[in-house]
Amino acid sequence: MSNKAELEEVGLDEPEVQETEAQSETKKKQAKKKEKKVKITLPRDAKKGDLFVAVNGETILIKRGVEVEIEEKFIEAIRNSEAAEQLAYDKREEMKSI
Repeated sequence: MSNKAELEEVGLDEPEVQETEAQSETKKKQAKKKEKKVKITLPRDAKKGDLFVAVNGETILIKRGVEVEIEEKFIEAIRNSEAAEQLAYDKREEMKSI
């Protein structure tokens, strides 16, 4: 059976246009260029190493004590992580006083 006959059989007139992998990568690169970047310097800490951050499958490793420019989505993830750590610390302290 031909492709056209198969398409008519399932009720489609035209085959779906599918992006090639190269087109998909190009769109991703263009989207990255549009994302706002922020400069950040994480404080050096003898107890902590470099900071690994992952957002939607995209990962970065931020070196402490060095100014780096990263996308805002990673800043948001860092802030969320710090807020969660603070909340956990506060709860532990609260539980000690009970």
